[in-house]
Amino acid sequence: EFARRTGMIFLELSADKQGVLDSFFLKEKLDPVSLWDIFRNVQINGWYDRGVYEFLLDVWRLNHGLSGPEKVRVVAVDVPRPFAMFAGKEDMDKHFAGLPDRNTFMAETIFRSLQAGGGKRNALFIVGILHAYKSITPALPDGKPLDETHPTAAAQLAARLSPGDVYSIFPHG
Repeated sequence: EFARRTGMIFLELSADKQGVLDSFFLKEKLDPVSLWDIFRNVQINGWYDRGVYEFLLDVWRLNHGLSGPEKVRVVAVDVPRPFAMFAGKEDMDKHFAGLPDRNTFMAETIFRSLQAGGGKRNALFIVGILHAYKSITPALPDGKPLDETHPTAAAQLAARLSPGDVYSIFPHG
């Protein structure tokens, strides 16, 4: 039922790891270790979110019971975070200073993905609170100085699509 209704899942993972995700989902045999490189580079000290890792394994299992057009596509939508490439703090600061606002990057990546092949099925954006509010008024920082905050990814998507087409659900807090 999930795959019948959902065609794409957007995750708060480093967009430069999309190739790793695509390769993972194309494998004939489940290879959980191939995802480790993605999670090592989500944050400077890795990412402890076992739930997202296990969710990806479950989506792989789901997809392997489906034909090509029925499969669910997983898209990494966060700014690139190549932590292993930084020789020091200066490299890291330079990299992140040159990136667009994270919310804008996410919203643009999602919008382009939907335009390119969203089809008739719904999409799911699993994200933290700093990106999920549909409020146009930015209230939370996203890694930039407070005077540079932007509307959340959900608010930007609601403005581009329509508020009635974007739903924000907070299952816990």
